[in-house]
Amino acid sequence: NIISGKKRSGKNATTMEVGVTALPHLPKDATDRNRTSPFAFTGNKFEFRAVGSAQSIAPANMALNTIVAQSLNEIATRLEKDIKAGKDFNASVQALLQDLFTEHKAIIFNGNGYSEEWQKEAEKRGLPNLTNSVDALEKFTDSKIVKVFEKVGVFNAREVEARREILLENYTTTVSIEALLAVDMGRTIILPAAIKYQTELALSLNAVKAALGEKADVTAQKELLDTVTRLVTDLKKNLSALDAARSEIEATDSSALNKAKLYRDKVLPLMKAARKAADELETIVDDEIWPLPKYREMLFIY
Repeated sequence: NIISGKKRSGKNATTMEVGVTALPHLPKDATDRNRTSPFAFTGNKFEFRAVGSAQSIAPANMALNTIVAQSLNEIATRLEKDIKAGKDFNASVQALLQDLFTEHKAIIFNGNGYSEEWQKEAEKRGLPNLTNSVDALEKFTDSKIVKVFEKVGVFNAREVEARREILLENYTTTVSIEALLAVDMGRTIILPAAIKYQTELALSLNAVKAALGEKADVTAQKELLDTVTRLVTDLKKNLSALDAARSEIEATDSSALNKAKLYRDKVLPLMKAARKAADELETIVDDEIWPLPKYREMLFIY
């Protein structure tokens, strides 16, 4: 038990037993969590908190347990070899820890792990930074990853490939459904409401001009009408492009990986563009006309 996380008894109960007499006593972290780390140390254990609410924790645990098993196996193999050669156990452990730290110190970062600073620093250190599901799944079948799964006896190469195909298909299916829903909601709910408000603004502008003549100051109404018109045009254009891109991808005979890349690179940006226009309209269109609950209405009770 090299690093047990076990508390000492008596007056040293706030320190940890690490099994290495050459190292100083390590204070036990009294905090309950580290909010800036995606892989937080909480005193006597590590917490992995990077799984989305719609996902199962099982695949992440499977991967983490495989990594830990492989790492412990390598550590045990080296220590067993040293002991068999007659070396002192504590000296072997100390040398092993020094080697591990030297080899892997690039991953240590005590700042905010969610910050742009860490993104740049990780790149400088040569660490991989896979920022989306498709990039991560593309690496899932790398030979060194398959080798770890096979060595520990979790998956063979064919099983790893099968799981990647399933995950890629799930990704494209989910994005396709969300794109269809975005187009449907945009065309049948948001656009009609925005156009109705646009019409009311135009009628109001003309009414003020008719009542007050050329001296009427309708700058505010005109600016608002121009903004709504621009957003309606943007929303309509992006919805049409989104629908066309999704249909084009579905008609292609691509591999699961290429299809996922097309959805990521073509469909997702158009979904974001359409949403941007819709979100702006939500802040402008009359409450009496807007057909959906607004963010503030969902977050707060009036």
